[in-house]
Amino acid sequence: MKEIWKFELEPQTGEQILDMPSGAQILTVQTQGENICLWAEVDSSEIYLPKEKRTFIVHFTGVSYTRKCDSYMGTCTVDHFMFHVFERLQNES
Repeated sequence: MKEIWKFELEPQTGEQILDMPSGAQILTVQTQGENICLWAEVDSSEIYLPKEKRTFIVHFTGVSYTRKCDSYMGTCTVDHFMFHVFERLQNES
């Protein structure tokens, strides 16, 4: 059975790691209050399987960065700051 779950990132730049159910598919990135949130489709029949660590990278607009970012997830605003969220895919170099 499929469900939509919410996961929160800190509203700060840098790398952040979330434990997510294996196979979770990110649907959108938006803010809720002062938090950056990811909503993902999760197979709730699989929730007892081991979770996987997924790495997300958050950047401000106009700030240089050197971290490798593989997959753009979305852009959102907290207060007056624009945050851009990427996922680093673990199976790629």
